[in-house]
Amino acid sequence: GRKMHISYKPLWHTLIERNMRKEDLRLAAGLTTNMIANMGKEGKHISMDTLARICETLDCGIMDVIELAVGLISKIVGCGLMARLCKFNGIDSLKIGVGMMTRGEVALIVAQKGLTAGLLTPVYFTSVIFLIIVSSISTPIILKILYSKDAASPT
Repeated sequence: GRKMHISYKPLWHTLIERNMRKEDLRLAAGLTTNMIANMGKEGKHISMDTLARICETLDCGIMDVIELAVGLISKIVGCGLMARLCKFNGIDSLKIGVGMMTRGEVALIVAQKGLTAGLLTPVYFTSVIFLIIVSSISTPIILKILYSKDAASPT
């Protein structure tokens, strides 16, 4: 199967903003040189545990470490694949996946409850809010593009 592309550009920008070197992060988070090297290589990934350690060390959210597209693409792929299994055609499966991309009131309620209960830090809460805003704005735009292609093509 194909691997999803994960970009660590936000992490490099966060380090620059904080005047930190990769070596400083490596030592502070207890990372190996291979972990740091893998984040700079195309197609190489690190574990969720490592991502969590980086976020804890930098006191930042996941969006400060990896690109937002990962969260949105996972919804498209996951829901789109299920639609294909349910015998929808390719373009309709894509529309279903994109339509499910929005993370709105349920994510907001869960994040708010987590913040209130002390299970979620304000930094992570901010990341969730950002994801909700971006997905809520981008979903209708992408769906309009997909449906306008249907209107343009003869049936």
